[in-house]
Amino acid sequence: MDPVTVILTALVAGTSSAAVQESSRALCAAVRNRLARAGESRDGAAAEAGADVSALEAYLRDPAGQRERLARALALAEAGADTELIEAARGVLAMTRPAGSAAIDSHLDLREARGVVVGDHAEQKNYF
Repeated sequence: MDPVTVILTALVAGTSSAAVQESSRALCAAVRNRLARAGESRDGAAAEAGADVSALEAYLRDPAGQRERLARALALAEAGADTELIEAARGVLAMTRPAGSAAIDSHLDLREARGVVVGDHAEQKNYF
């Protein structure tokens, strides 16, 4: 996954344990700070920083509908180059992944595929 996708995915990862919840809150705070700093540095306007942060809040309420908006805000904030932010996101994802599952850096392009199952312990029957 590209760095922005890692961040987007980790922001809405499961929150089953207290450790995951704490890491998710820390990641949200780090993303919020990154967006606010980037908005302020673009032209010194606090209002624009608020608009960037509102993209995060909207994404947390509606991940599917607001994904592109937050992805653009993260790209403008150059969040993909922030190694600490990426590591925090990977940490959240690692805690929510079952032991032995595929690495988060894998990328599958299945647009033209037929009869494919992605995931662990899957069973499939194909009739073509």
